[in-house]
Amino acid sequence: MRAARGLPARLLPRGPPVRVPPKLGRDLDYCSTHNDLCRNGGICLTDAFNSYRCNCSVEFEGRHCERRKKADCSMIDCGVGVCVMSATPECECPAGYAGARCEYSSEYHR
Repeated sequence: MRAARGLPARLLPRGPPVRVPPKLGRDLDYCSTHNDLCRNGGICLTDAFNSYRCNCSVEFEGRHCERRKKADCSMIDCGVGVCVMSATPECECPAGYAGARCEYSSEYHR
C-alpha cells in the first residue's frame, strides 16, 4: 500500500478496545429494525452507510415504492404476441394463439 505524501502507509489502533454504547450499535442492520419502510412488496436493503434503499417490484417506484408506475408495454410479456397500448397495455396475439398473454395455442386443442 502506498501512502499519500506526508501520511503513514497504515494506521494501526493503539490502546484499549473501544466499547460501542448499545444505543449506537443497535441499528447496524437498518432494515431489521425498520421493517415497514418499503411498501407494495418492496424489499428493504441496508447499505454500507447504515441507511437503506427499497428494491421495488416491477409495478412500483419511489423511495419507498409508494407510487404505481404508469402502465406501459415494458411491464408485460406477450409471449408470441405483440403488446399494443390502448387505455392499458394489451397483447395482440397472432393467428392460432389466444389468452391474455397469448399463452394458449389452438394447435394443442385439436
